This record gives sequence, C-alpha cells and structure tokens, in this order.
Amino acid sequence: PSRSEMKSYLLQGMDVFLKAGFTHIRDVGGSHTHWELASEIHREGRLKLYVEMFFNLDDVNQLNERINQIIACRSILSDFLRVGGLKFYYDGALGSDGALLSQNYAGQNHCGLRVFALSKIEEIMHRCWEQNIPVAIHTLGDEAVHQVVQVAHGLKAKGLDGKLNLEHCE
Repeated sequence: PSRSEMKSYLLQGMDVFLKAGFTHIRDVGGSHTHWELASEIHREGRLKLYVEMFFNLDDVNQLNERINQIIACRSILSDFLRVGGLKFYYDGALGSDGALLSQNYAGQNHCGLRVFALSKIEEIMHRCWEQNIPVAIHTLGDEAVHQVVQVAHGLKAKGLDGKLNLEHCE
C-alpha cells in the first residue's frame, strides 16, 4: 500500500480500537514507516490511542539499521507514542507444525523450526541490551521458550541484562 493508504488504515484501526474501548495498543510488528505515519498522525493532533511500537526484524542483516532507527525514535518525546523495542521470530506456528517443541509432532519426524540460529539470537539480544533496547521474541513452542531463556541466562551470567518479552508462548 501507498503511504496515504497506510495512514488511512492506521486511522481506521485506531477508530476500531477506540470504539471497542481500548486506550492502549502494543504493536509488536511495526516498521519505521509505521512509526513515521503514527508520528505524523500525532503531530496532526489525531492520535487518540497510546501506542507502544516494537520494530520488526526479519533478517539479522537489518540489525544495525533497526537499532539505529529505535535509538533515533526514542528521542521523540510523546505522551501517546513510544518505541517499545525490537521484535523478531524464533520459531513458527503450531498449525503449520513450525512451533519449536521439545518432542516431535504427532506422526511427524520433526519438532518444528528455528528462524534464527541460537548464536544469532544471542547476538541480537546482546546488541539490543547494550543499547537498553527491550527485545520481544515470538517463542510459541515450549522448546523455543526454553532455548531463548537459556540464552538470556547466559547473557546475564556475563553481566548483561535487559528486558525480554516472550510472545505467544503456548
């Protein structure tokens, strides 16, 4: 969609939330473009929801860019709009047998998938936490949760700690 279409969709979505009685949303799939459009809506005095936005990371090669975007956007002070941190996927969904489980799926010869290697998870968390950037990780399966928590404990043992949100845990 074009920028004007995206802005229209954001305004329509805001109306849906407001009519349902919601006053705060946490967008864990945002982009820098979404941030720019939400900021524009705020400057126009039309932002009526409190929005916390996490920037999505699809590729570890985008990490420097995302960190720089988050740092730049954090400097924008707003009562309604703030950067929450960085969000990425570690495993898939249950319906597609992609959630990373501790045992094989029934009748299958696999236990799910990893989107990133654990070494990359550690690198992402380390780099974000160095900058005091919270991390939200899609960890649907029990093994995904276990592995990510082990990485977090390892970083903490090395003296590095930060905010970790595990998303969609089952």
